[in-house]
Amino acid sequence: MKRILLVDNGSLRPQATLNLRRLAGALAQATRGRWAASRPCTP
Repeated sequence: MKRILLVDNGSLRPQATLNLRRLAGALAQATRGRWAASRPCTP
């Protein structure tokens, strides 16, 4: 299974943070079914 790690580099530009959040949301939506089934239940 491939994993993707998104890292916030601490940019002070709000647009950079929003773009990272948008990307994370799109990846989560695209992989929701497969990801939820393979992820262990941990807090």
